[in-house]
Amino acid sequence: MAVGSGLRGFGRVFTQGSGAALLATCLLAATLFPARAQDAAAGRYLFDAVKVQPWRGTYAALVRPIAKAEPWVVGGRGVGFPSRRSIIEGRPQELFGLCKPHDCADNQLVVLFAPDGRRATGAFRTPKGMRFLGQPDEAARRALVAGLGS
Repeated sequence: MAVGSGLRGFGRVFTQGSGAALLATCLLAATLFPARAQDAAAGRYLFDAVKVQPWRGTYAALVRPIAKAEPWVVGGRGVGFPSRRSIIEGRPQELFGLCKPHDCADNQLVVLFAPDGRRATGAFRTPKGMRFLGQPDEAARRALVAGLGS
């Protein structure tokens, strides 16, 4: 299909002055910019999420074992990636990603939060290896490892 061929008659719809113009605009936007509903609800950054309770306290407790050696994880101050929502064994979760500034490839943290922010698990990877945080179950471990790979 040639570029623009799907727009034939589009201007004519706009000039008719009916609700059809709005419908045509919405349909065109939907085909040009598809969005997944899962992503529309996500897209937050860890440093924003942990500004409020209970997220802040949950995250602080989760990273406490690594915070002294890796201060970039405190408060989610590393380089953040937009969150993604997922369902893990029937439980809604939000996956956040973070990496060390100027050393992203070798130092990464991913965190799965429950929707209310009261429970979190994580995985931390450095050149020394990977470490799980917060005692994730097997399904959460798989999701966290997959998150490190994305």
